[in-house]
Amino acid sequence: RQLDAVDGLVELHVDADDDEASSIAALTGAGRVPLGRAGDLSARIELGQQIAQLLVAHRQQLAEQIVAKLRPHAIQDTPRAIIRTAEDPPLRWAFLVPQDGLAPFDAAVAGLRQAHPELEIRYTGPLPAAHFVDGQVAPAEPEPTDSFRASGAWGWEA
Repeated sequence: RQLDAVDGLVELHVDADDDEASSIAALTGAGRVPLGRAGDLSARIELGQQIAQLLVAHRQQLAEQIVAKLRPHAIQDTPRAIIRTAEDPPLRWAFLVPQDGLAPFDAAVAGLRQAHPELEIRYTGPLPAAHFVDGQVAPAEPEPTDSFRASGAWGWEA
């Protein structure tokens, strides 16, 4: 049933990466990061934590913008990775799209690349709809076994 539900649909992956140094420079240039003197070690650690939090928030905002532009062209979408730390990429997302809806999705991705030249946006697909099928299959009923009834060269024949 699950495979029938995704018949005629394909999975597309959209990944976005940024240059961390450029993103931090943009955040500091926008005045969102308090620039000051280096201070002692605890002040530097606190400043680093603030920058990391701002970077994560910035990346989450970018991800939301990208998904919002692509979501109207998809039947369903799901994250392939969640942004939790400053080491995580801005976006790893899967979209379920009708096979005949690839052209509008392609155009939307091209528009995002133009709107966000600071990002490296990769687009992969069409792929099988693996992220949209849960893979849980009901186990088959086991056949009754009788260890005294076997066939073959070493078994007993009834």
